[in-house]
Formats: sequence, structure tokens, C-alpha cells
Amino acid sequence: MVKTYAASMAALSMALAPTSGITQNSDAPRAGLEEVVVTARRREESLQEIPLSVTAFTAADMAKSNIQDMKDIARFTPGFSFQDFGGGGATAPVIRGANQVAGGGLEQNVSFFFDGVYLPRNYFTNLGFGNIERIEVVKGPQSARYGRNAFMGAVNYVSKQPTEDWGADATITAGNHERYDGAASVSGAIIPERLRVRASADYSEFDGTWPNTHPFADISFSQGTNKTLGGHRKTVLSGAVQFEPKEGLVFDLAYYNYDYNEEHRAENWFAELNADSQLLNCGQFNPNVRPTGSGLGGGGRWFRLYCGEVPVRNIPVDPRGYARQLDADFIRASMSWKINDALALDYLYGDIKAETKSLGYKDTLPGCTFFLAGLCVFENAPLGDFKSRSHEMRLSFDNEGRFSGGVGVFYTKTTDYSTANFAALPQLTAVPTAAVDVNNPATFSVYAILARTVTEPEIWSPFAEFSMKLFDGRGRLGVEARYSREKKFQGSLPTSGTSGLNTFAGLTFEDTFSQFTPRVTLEYNLTELNKLFASAAKGVKSGGFNAAATLPQNRTFEDDQNWTYEIGSKNTFDDGRIRLNGTLFLVRWTDVQIFAQDTGNPAPLPLSIIRNLGDVHSAGVELEAGYAPTDNLDFSGMFYYGDARYAQGTSDLRWGRIPAVCDDVVCARNGDIGGNQTERQSKVQASVAAEWQQPLSIGQDLQYYVRSDVSYQSKQFNEAVNISWIPARTLVNLSTGVIGEKYDVQLWARNLFDKEYVASVIVGLPNTQYNAYLGERRTFGVTGRYRF
Repeated sequence: MVKTYAASMAALSMALAPTSGITQNSDAPRAGLEEVVVTARRREESLQEIPLSVTAFTAADMAKSNIQDMKDIARFTPGFSFQDFGGGGATAPVIRGANQVAGGGLEQNVSFFFDGVYLPRNYFTNLGFGNIERIEVVKGPQSARYGRNAFMGAVNYVSKQPTEDWGADATITAGNHERYDGAASVSGAIIPERLRVRASADYSEFDGTWPNTHPFADISFSQGTNKTLGGHRKTVLSGAVQFEPKEGLVFDLAYYNYDYNEEHRAENWFAELNADSQLLNCGQFNPNVRPTGSGLGGGGRWFRLYCGEVPVRNIPVDPRGYARQLDADFIRASMSWKINDALALDYLYGDIKAETKSLGYKDTLPGCTFFLAGLCVFENAPLGDFKSRSHEMRLSFDNEGRFSGGVGVFYTKTTDYSTANFAALPQLTAVPTAAVDVNNPATFSVYAILARTVTEPEIWSPFAEFSMKLFDGRGRLGVEARYSREKKFQGSLPTSGTSGLNTFAGLTFEDTFSQFTPRVTLEYNLTELNKLFASAAKGVKSGGFNAAATLPQNRTFEDDQNWTYEIGSKNTFDDGRIRLNGTLFLVRWTDVQIFAQDTGNPAPLPLSIIRNLGDVHSAGVELEAGYAPTDNLDFSGMFYYGDARYAQGTSDLRWGRIPAVCDDVVCARNGDIGGNQTERQSKVQASVAAEWQQPLSIGQDLQYYVRSDVSYQSKQFNEAVNISWIPARTLVNLSTGVIGEKYDVQLWARNLFDKEYVASVIVGLPNTQYNAYLGERRTFGVTGRYRF
């Protein structure tokens, strides 16, 4: 039934359209699909004009579809997957199956930018959409244009800018599970055509959708988890000033503050060493999982791995745990100077400071039996802070003649402090009355620092682009290139001798990584509304250090790189009522950074290290389209098929470790993963949406709309050995509302049929553990917006 439905939906989506292609105008009836303007190439252009595979979501799109975070963006973007693993900050964005196998904390396969400023830490990427005008997902390597390891693509937050005319707006949302949101903004010109300002505030409060069955979950303080799981309290404050002393010269300054407090998500967690290990059903036996005399069925031959579909199971969570606390400040300053009709000079400065804390629960009831009997185990990661400053200068030339181009230089330096702890607290005997101070070892019964590092990358990168018109102006050849020189320092800070895991505290590392990343694009306009394009682009992700490696030769790992080849087409038909875009792609990813066991480390549970251990090949097709058969009716949808696999000879040496967990039946003892599908990505994605909108016949300038969207993703493997997986899922959203000149009212429902599903899974080694985080259940509510 599900396969038949998915196939039908995929076929329909090829004939229909993407969420990203439709933006509504509340003031007049629509005539065809509205143009979407993006800045994917650092200048404003029509989405249909640029020779890139880009999916863009305007503020109107996100409001109509009730898109709330990056996981929702991924549901409607072909070839894009996003998991946040319980909200703690360990995000995993995946484009075209090129999954982040290792090292995702500092350098990810997909880079995130805020108004062009690079966001250098994974816990500072899923920011929500307060004061956001547009989200752009650019697929394929963008290192030549964006730099900073835009290895498989880039995601750009585009903020709302100060306006010339004065105006204000306010938005209020109320929903089930104690959902309360409020937002307000004001914008206008203090000095007409010279000085414009904008200020905004966004607040969101939510209690979560899954019950916490822990007997002492009725807490009354923040930094913890109460009777429900998955709640949050988020505040975003922002202000912007735009100064235009003369025509063609504009200065911008913006400030954002993020204050996030996110509860522990609902999860199904089980592992070796008495943590519901009876659920493990394959791989090697481990006679020490439940020893004789443990009172837990000891002496049995318990397995070490789990095979099959990870089930939905909501375990009790210690209320002292939480997912993430984030406090961050972001400053952006820019100058744009149109020197003359052909030359323009742009400068961009970014300054980011962020601090995060987490306290993830890793145990089971009754008894807290995992690892330390009677003590409940927690992990503190990520725990730390960073500060980053960046500068970019770009000189562009375009006189609308045959040639155009530009040159520039980029510089950044980041200082990142990161700590990962293993900690334990006494088992609760009553409702706790105060939060746990994660930075105070005296708070815990056991406090082992697994890793404590400072990392300082400093990067210089000149870049250039050149474009030449061909075929009497119907074609264009584009060449982009960037050279990056990264000087990276990492120090392994003292751990006070508490870890016992041989992390070699006190070691320092320093090396220089250099990369050259070109991109070549050829485009040809069949007509004004039909374009063909082809491109070849190289992406490089920086190497780094293994502070925990026992052998000196394993203490540095090298860059990995990919070449991506694309052939695409963008088309508009029937006077703008039909839009159809498609891309065929081929990715050759070499020297993939993969986790490995630390050879020679005598510790019983040594930390994993990173090595360059193989290749990945990915190929597939992305389709997006839009169809407006009448002025009142829009359809939308997308379809993706991609096959991303590890090449023969590739190894994940965590699975080829001693003592063995694999048995040469469910997985290879030597860690061979050649031919396996890459994890955390679906081979098939599809979405379909329909929206009806027409004026209300009550004598006022009002329109009503009804919108529904359906999204599907096929199963995702959880690990490189392909033995456990998240099953395929289909989610349905529904919204209806009234739009006026001054106000909107919207009724909405997310996950309409209350599907219970596993959203993401982390498989931990060397002590085998499965962390399955559950997706949000049905929510519904009402949103009102008023414009002054």
C-alpha cells in the first residue's frame, strides 16, 4: 500500500510542482506562478535564470506551509535531508546522499550562511526563521563561490531588510501542547531615501508532544525536561540599520541575539551492558552484557547489534537532562558601492559568538542499569563556545556586454572550545528541585572528560569568476575558482586525569591545508523561458587532527574532495502557468573521512579517530515543477531519486574492531562497507501540495485559501554496514485561512494523522548503543497576523 502510494505520488510530482515555486499575492487574483528572486550567486536574480540547482522558500511559502525549522525545509527540497538528533546540536545535513560520515562538528558537507556570513559550528545552523525573508538551498559544490567547505552545497538564510515606508506587524500563534508564539517588527526610514531601520522580536514556547513516563518528571524549572518531551523556549531579538549617504552607496549593520532552551526529545534508547540489551538481535554474542548474578537474566548469550527496522518506543527520560541551551550573538556589517555603471565593490564582515550546553540522558529504568549500577548516565556534548570573525571584499565588473567577472578575497579566524564528558548522577528518589550545573564536576558522582580541545582555523582565500556570452548572447560560459590556504591549530587541553581513556591531554597540532576549487558552467537559452545548463564543480572539505590517536601517523587526517557533474533544464510554459525544472547529477567523492578504531589504544572503550578510508559514488535525478491551471488553484511538488553508495574497498573500521561486533553474516568483521548505501539519506523523496485561493464574496478585500501538502521519504539506513534502518514515512499537513490587506488568520495542523515515527538514529561505538529520536506528533493551532 505504501509503495503504491509512494509511486503514485512520485509520478504525480513529476507532472506537478515544488513548494518553492509559488509565492502568493494577497492583494489581487493570481495569473500564473509568481517569480522567485534569489541571491544564490551573491546578487539578486530570478530563480529560473541561474544555472544552478536551487530550491528557495519565501516567507510567504513558509507561513502557508507552516514550515518551522530546517527539517521541514528538507521535506520539500529534492535531494536534501536534515537531522538534528534530538536537538542537541549535532546536526547532519545531507545533499545527494553525501552523508557526513565523520568530523561533522567543525566541518560539515553542507555549509550554512546567514546573509552570506559563514556559520562555523553545527549547533549554530538550525536557527529557525525569525525575521527571515527567504531560505535558499543550493545543491552541488559551491566552494568556488562560497568557500568554507561548501562541499556538497550551501544553505543561506536571507533576512528581512529595512524598508523605506514605515510599517509594523505582529503575529500571535496558539496551539495544542501549550504552543504560544509571538513576533513583532517595525521598519521604516528615519531620513527618507538615506537612513532606514528595522527591529524585530520573536518568541516561541512549546511543551512537546510525547509524554515523559519518568516517575519524577513533574519539575518546575528550566534546563530540564518536564512531564512532556521535546518542548522549547526560544527568543530571537534583532535590529538593523541601512545608511545610503548617496545613490549607489549603501552601508548595512545588523545584530541578532539567540536565546534557546530546548528539552530532551522523546527517544528509544538501548545498548550493551544491561541497557535493554535484550533488544539487540544480531551480530556477535557478548557474554558480558548481562553477567550471572546481575538479576537481569544474567548468563545469557546476548547479541551486540540490532538488525531491522528501529521501532517506535518512548522510554522514560531523566528530567534533569535537556537537549540544548544556546546563547549566541551575531553581527553583520556590509558595504555595497556601485562605482559606475560597470564596476561594483562589496565588503562583508561577520562576527559571531556562541555558547552551548547539553545534558543528554543515556540510561534506562528501572534501576539505571547501564554501565554503572544505580547511577544514571549522561553525556555532555556539545559543550563549549566559539567566536568567529570574517571579512570578504569583492570587486565585480558587468557592463552588460560580452564579458563580466569579478575578483575578491576572504579571510576568517575562528576559536572553538569544545568539551565532551561522560557523567553520572544518583538515581532520583523524588522530583528534582534545581537544574544541574553541567560545568561543575562536583555536581556529579562520576565526571569523566572524554575530550577537551581548542581549535583555531585561520583561512585566506582569493577567488575570481569570469563569464563570457556565446551564440549571439543565447549562451554563456562561466568559470569560477578559489584558492584556500587554511592554517589550523588544535590543542588537547588537560582533562585532570579523570577520563582514563588515553586521550593524550596536552598534545598540540598545527598544519596547513591548501585547496583549489574550480567550477565551470555552460548555459544555453533555447527561448527566453527555456534554459539548458551543464556544470562541473570541485568541492573540498578540510582535513584535521585526531588528538586521541595513539599512533603519531594517525594524528592528522587529510582533505576529502568530490567532483560533481550536472546537466539541467529550467522551463516556464503556458504564459507562466507551468514551471518544470530538472537536474541529472553524478558525484565522485574520494578520500572520505570515516571513523576508525584507534589502533594500539589499550583503553577498554577508546575514542574513535578519523581516517581517509574510501570513496562514495552518487547519481540521480531531481525534479521540481509548478502548475497553476486557474487563477485560484495551484499544485506543487517535487521528486528525487538518488543512489549513493560506498565504493568497493571502503572500510568503516569501527565495525572492524576487536573485540568484534560483526560476525561476517550481518556485517563484515574487517569493516568492509563497499557497495553499501550511505546512511541518513533516502533514495526516494517526493512531495505534493495543492492550494485553492479565491476572494470572499462579503464586500471586503478578503481572500480565503485551503492548502494541503503530503511528503514522502523512503527508508534510511542508520549506519554504514546497512543493518538497521528508519522505515519509510508519509506526513500530511493542512492549513486554511483568510488573507486581508491588514490581517491574516490561519488554522493549521501538522502531522495531521498523528503518525508515530522515528526521525533520526545515532549508532554509537565502541560500546554499541542505539539512540532513536522520535518525530513530533500531531500539532494544531491558530495564527493571526496584523500589519500596521
